[in-house]
Amino acid sequence: MKIKRLNIAERLYRITGEGIYRDSVLVDHPVPIKQPLLNGKVMGQDSVMVAPYRGKLYWFWGDTAGPADFNGATSGATSELPGKGGLDPSVGIDLSYFVNESGFSKEMCPLPRRGLLMEFQRPNVHAFVSSQ
Repeated sequence: MKIKRLNIAERLYRITGEGIYRDSVLVDHPVPIKQPLLNGKVMGQDSVMVAPYRGKLYWFWGDTAGPADFNGATSGATSELPGKGGLDPSVGIDLSYFVNESGFSKEMCPLPRRGLLMEFQRPNVHAFVSSQ
């Protein structure tokens, strides 16, 4: 079966997850980010949204898996803007996660009981940051 591809986007690299620079670290090759092996105890994430706010990028994911935890109530991180302390996107993204007391990615929208919170619209970063 032939498929006509309309999506011309190409994935540059993985942004999150366990061991994204594992091989580079093993061979003592320089890496562009501060925590190249397990940042925020995040092993995997999906469904990202990004919003620029007050000179930073705010990142939010729908669900996050860790080595001993699961966060289904939205995870978050920030990164510096390219050219203003942040990396060139062709090199990588150095994320600073909001973490809980165990160091795992913090629930940004805590739920009254365990479950999933799916985000489908641009986050209101001003409201979130004002409440911190």
